[in-house]
Amino acid sequence: MMFLIWIIWILNIVTASAQVSSSPPVLIWGIKTPKLKTIFRLVTNKQFYGLMKKIQKEHMIVMYFASELSAKDLNCEPCFPNLMLIKNMNYYSQVEEPLKALQRVSQKTNEIIWHKLLITNQTDLKLETKMPCQPGRIHAFDFQDRNRLAHDYAMGVSNSQFDNCPVVQAYTALKEENLAYQRRKEQSIIIRTRKNESDMAPHLSFISTRSNNELIVLRCKQAILAFNRILLSYRETGKSPHMVRTNLTVRRNNQAMQVGTYKEPIDLSAGLVLVLDTAFSPIVIEVLPVKGNWYLTRVIINDTTFYPKDLIFFSDDFSLCCSEVNFFAWDKSLLSLTDFHLDIITSADKSGMLLQYQAKPCWSTSKFLTPTLAQTLIVMFLFVGIFSIGMVFITNIGRNELVQVAAEPDLYIKTDQ
Repeated sequence: MMFLIWIIWILNIVTASAQVSSSPPVLIWGIKTPKLKTIFRLVTNKQFYGLMKKIQKEHMIVMYFASELSAKDLNCEPCFPNLMLIKNMNYYSQVEEPLKALQRVSQKTNEIIWHKLLITNQTDLKLETKMPCQPGRIHAFDFQDRNRLAHDYAMGVSNSQFDNCPVVQAYTALKEENLAYQRRKEQSIIIRTRKNESDMAPHLSFISTRSNNELIVLRCKQAILAFNRILLSYRETGKSPHMVRTNLTVRRNNQAMQVGTYKEPIDLSAGLVLVLDTAFSPIVIEVLPVKGNWYLTRVIINDTTFYPKDLIFFSDDFSLCCSEVNFFAWDKSLLSLTDFHLDIITSADKSGMLLQYQAKPCWSTSKFLTPTLAQTLIVMFLFVGIFSIGMVFITNIGRNELVQVAAEPDLYIKTDQ
């Protein structure tokens, strides 16, 4: 019984830690292959291996590999004028590691014959793509780039020599396009969390603190933001100018906080912005990376930019914790966030939407030495130093500094007698 429990535990660990495999699209022609109910369904490595194994029994296999491809690349008709002329072509939008499946087929029969093409002129290309018709053989072409038009030209030249040969050809890539691959990894994390609703945290929640105040917690995959209150103070002009103070409340919906990046949606290397949805106006908080640290640069409300009073940096290994953060604008407006906490998640295997996620240790911005206190201490040290030197001078007045020598007569000291 204990052995069975141990086996189940090991399987759970392996399943939880499984990585998303690279799944580039595949175009196959020269034979009728089984069609899927939907083009968005994934063809597993085992399924593709079984398909290639059956094809190899009576056909020669020729596969063309680009460096990387996405499903969107194959939807470009002007990029493939020669392939568009081929009929009975089957398309799979996602095939799990097709090269590994082909290598498994070749292990039990013949090795893969690799060709590396340098597409320069048509004469050389015909010689480089020339292959004898040998059913059961596997040929593979490594294009080493993503030049789809050049690939189409090379495949057109190669295809023209197989008029009376039982050959099956396929166009795919060594790996899936990096952006599409990262997007699928991100989506898989979301799907895993949705399999169990109890494991998924709400986008907006409220936590009671020790001071009986509500702490508002906003969650998304890349960041967790928490605060107690957002207070905006600005000057109202008119006959009697006065300061107006407004509490900004976050709307209670799934779009309470959104994350934007300056590069790709999953790339935080150039920084990110947190957009809070409030009834007053959207609040944009900008955070930029600086030499392994995060720098809280500015906040934008209604086209007005607020800058922090102090330089606020925190390490990537910590989360930012502040009792209060103040931002000032050029028109002397003030934005204050109390009980401010910010945790930025850069790991692709972690998500702020998971209840099991634990925030990193706090990087506190509490200051024990303010500029005013520092100036006071400097002045006090100077005053004490000057006073001590003065007292030394005063106590040395009138003191005899000559020393009595035994070989000489006594010092003549004038007295009143």
